[in-house]
Amino acid sequence: MNRFTVLLAFLALAFVMVASAHTISFTEPTMVGDQILKAGDYRVDVDGTKVTIHNGDHKIELVAKQVMTAPHKFDRSQVLVDAAGGKNTLQEIRIGGSTTRLIFTDNPPSLE
Repeated sequence: MNRFTVLLAFLALAFVMVASAHTISFTEPTMVGDQILKAGDYRVDVDGTKVTIHNGDHKIELVAKQVMTAPHKFDRSQVLVDAAGGKNTLQEIRIGGSTTRLIFTDNPPSLE
């Protein structure tokens, strides 16, 4: 295996790793899993149903209850939260540039 082949394989792996990372924003404190995340920007890494949300020191690992496919691609990554009871709780992450919906509740929100 020559150096060019090794370099090409490394670049392909790096591209796949970057392609699975996305940025989301919370405008208010939000319950994610069993933790509350402060308002701000977070990086999201997706590997099947395993989702990691982090910014610097803070890291949360979750498992999506469902991974659904939307009929169209999302222009940007989005989060949907439920504000019932005065507390924001993460329901769904929609991955920008794809049709992927990561659902974290038993009753997924409709596509509106």
